[in-house]
Amino acid sequence: MRRKKLIVVLLLMTTLTGCIQKFDYSEEQTDTAAEYMAGLMLKYDTTYKAGLVEMKDIVAEQEANATPTPNAIQNSTGDQNTSASDLTDAPKKEYTLTQVIGEEGFDLQYTGFIVADTYPEDATDAYFSIPAREGNQLVVLSFQLKNKLDKKNTLDLTQADITYQLDVNVGTVYEPPFALLENNLKLIDMTLKAKEEKEVILIFEVKKDVVMNNINLMVTRDTKSEIIEIK
Repeated sequence: MRRKKLIVVLLLMTTLTGCIQKFDYSEEQTDTAAEYMAGLMLKYDTTYKAGLVEMKDIVAEQEANATPTPNAIQNSTGDQNTSASDLTDAPKKEYTLTQVIGEEGFDLQYTGFIVADTYPEDATDAYFSIPAREGNQLVVLSFQLKNKLDKKNTLDLTQADITYQLDVNVGTVYEPPFALLENNLKLIDMTLKAKEEKEVILIFEVKKDVVMNNINLMVTRDTKSEIIEIK
C-alpha cells in the first residue's frame, strides 16, 4: 500500500507548475490587502514625511512572470494627499495565524524560512525532493503545528478555502505551487497524537535574480486575515 501511494505521489509531482495566479478578492479581503499595502509603502518609502504618500517615489519591481497585486490594492494609495491617519482611522480586528486557520484544538506558529534549490535540502532519506525550476529558487516557510487536545486530532485543510500569498518587495505576489507533501500546509491532512507537535511548511518559487529585500506572508480565510513579516 505504501508503495502504491508513493507511485501516485510521484505522478502528481509532475504537475508542479504555475506558481503565480491572479486572485479574486472579496470586499473584506480587498480592504485588508489595501491597508497592508499602504502600510508597507509608508514603511519603505524613504521620502515619506508628515503623513503624505508620494506615489511617484514608490516603485515596486514587477517580474515578467509574476502577477502584480490586483488594481484594487495598487490604487489604494492613489491619492497623493492621503494622510497616514486617514488610512488607520477605521481599526480592523487583528487575528493570529491560529485564528485565521480556525481549526479547533490546534495551534499554528510561524518559525522561520530558508531559500534553497531543492526541498528538502538533504534528500538522502527522503522518498523524493522538490527541485526549483531552472532559473528559480524555493522559498520555504516553516511553521510549528501543535495539537492542544488530550486526544488525537486531525487537521484537514484539503477542502479549506484559505489563501496564502507571499509578497516580495511590496507588490510582487506569489501563490504556493501544487506540492503533494504530507506536511504541506496548503493541502494538509494530518492526524496528531495528544499534545503532539510537528513541523509543517509552505513552498513558494521565486526567480533567482530577485533580490528579496522584504518578504511578507498574507493568510486569508473568509473575513479573517493575518500578515506575517518574514524578512
